[in-house]
Formats: sequence, structure tokens, C-alpha cells
Amino acid sequence: MRRNGARFLVCCAIVAIAALVVGVGAASSKSKPVKRGHVLFTFSGTGKGTYSWSAPEDDVGDDPGTCTQPSNSYSADDNYSFKWSEKFTFPEGIGSYVLPRNYKVTGTDVTTQTQDTCTNGFGNVVGGDSYMCTQDWNPFQEGTDYPAMSVSGPASRLLASTSGGVQQSGTPAGTNCVGASLGGATDGFELSLKGALKFSAAKLKRKGSLSKAVSGTKSATCSSTTCEYVTCSNTESTPADVPTTCSTQQSYVGELKIQLLK
Repeated sequence: MRRNGARFLVCCAIVAIAALVVGVGAASSKSKPVKRGHVLFTFSGTGKGTYSWSAPEDDVGDDPGTCTQPSNSYSADDNYSFKWSEKFTFPEGIGSYVLPRNYKVTGTDVTTQTQDTCTNGFGNVVGGDSYMCTQDWNPFQEGTDYPAMSVSGPASRLLASTSGGVQQSGTPAGTNCVGASLGGATDGFELSLKGALKFSAAKLKRKGSLSKAVSGTKSATCSSTTCEYVTCSNTESTPADVPTTCSTQQSYVGELKIQLLK
């Protein structure tokens, strides 16, 4: 997520993987239309993230009575869950799929900003832009090739993989939320929820279902005059007059499951 004047949206990745056809013992050399119905591949999980930044009042020169910007603190707290799935026949036809966009997503983002006021060099009171807003998480709606999954390889070394995303959308609820900047830093997993599961046809038929846990974590922090408050990294080329303190922690846990249907 990004807070940099407006909530960012990342265009979706376009997944285009050639369809593969697998026989019981070895892969076929000819492509056939993908069929569906005998195997269910599901990816589900939860994600969460925290993000905060703050900066003290920036006074004009040595005069504490005037300012160029008031003190400000900002935080975002995210929690979401997701689940998507697809059916296909096995082993006659496997390949790549763009999944329905009505997959299940729940959760909320809660964004809070507390900004003080101060008087600038022209005698005007500036600041006071404070709010607390809650916005729902929903399926990612940009483009058409998201989420996607693919199953490939010979019957003895199959690979099932998937990638997808979620996004904040809809009218936020709360105080002073119209036009407010919502969300957190750019290092979340919301648009890169993905995983891969290796298996064999023989093992799937013997076990009936196979699963794998997947997870990811990211964190960043900085506190200096070169701290960039979108990514929480010391990357500002021109040092600010006052230090910014920024911190973010993002994570998700999920399960890939492939099940042989009766």
C-alpha cells in the first residue's frame, strides 16, 4: 500500500502460460483444450500489516512561533482474509486459468491521522487535518487476468502455482474521510499473494489431497532527516529540516491445497 497523496493501485500482472497436457505416465506433445471437474485447487489465507510515520513541527528558522508544517502522526492497521479456487480434470487436461473475480475477501483497513495546528510566517493557522477512517478489503478489480493459476509438468513432477491480490475499495466510514489519504507503505503483500505446490499424480491418487503452507513477512524502519515516509527507507536525496520516523510490518500466511474429487 502507499500513502503519497492518494491511495495507490497497482495494475495487475498478466498471466499467459501455455496450456500443457499430461498423460498418466508422461506429458503429451500436443495441446488440447483444458477440461475441468475432477481436481480442486484452492489457495486461502490471511494477511495483516501495520504502518506508521510521524514528524515534529518544522519551525521557520529559530523562531518557534512560526512554522512551515505542523507536527503530524499517521498510522494504518490492516487485516484481511482471502480464498480462491479452480477445478480441472486430471490427468487428461491441465493448463492455465484466469479465476472468477468473485472470490472471497474479507477484512478492513483502519487509518488514523492526527495533525496539530501551527501559525505560518504569514500569520495563518495551518494543519488540523485529523481523521479516522475504516475501509473494506475486496477482490482486486483492475484488469481481467487476476487472480490466476497454472498446473504444469509431467505426471511425476507436477507444479501447481497461483497468484492474486486484494485491494481496499468502497466508501470509507469515519470522521473527515472524504478526500483523506488512506493505507500504508508499499511493501505489503496485497497484490502479490502467491504460492506453488509440487506433487505427483501417483501421490495425489494415493492420498486424496495434498497441501502446503506458505507465508511471507516484510518490515522496514527509519528515523532521520532522509527517511522516506512511503517506503520507510533512508532514500530521500535532500535531507528535511526535521526527522521523520517511519515503521512498517507486513505478513501473510496461507495454504495451497489440491484435492482429488469423487
